[in-house]
Amino acid sequence: MNDAAKQMIWRYDFEVKDRHVVAMRAGAHIVHAAASDRMLDGIALWAASDPLATSVGRVILVRGTGHELGDAAAARYIGTVHAGELVWHVFDGGEWQPQ
Repeated sequence: MNDAAKQMIWRYDFEVKDRHVVAMRAGAHIVHAAASDRMLDGIALWAASDPLATSVGRVILVRGTGHELGDAAAARYIGTVHAGELVWHVFDGGEWQPQ
């Protein structure tokens, strides 16, 4: 079995704010974003990763429609989340690097 076949999908929920550092497995590939059904005003992400990989911080950026992108302009777009009348755009800023 190849390494990709050993990966698993994990779910991560967090509240809506501009920037998060979410604990994920190293090398995780985020595959989907949606409104969370577990949190009021939350976002859920699903990511594929090796279950044996170490945990690292992953920078997730959230921008509302009509808001400036700022540092999200250089990040990888994940998807758009519709939460009632609000629309959020979610970006992957990569693995967190302490400064």
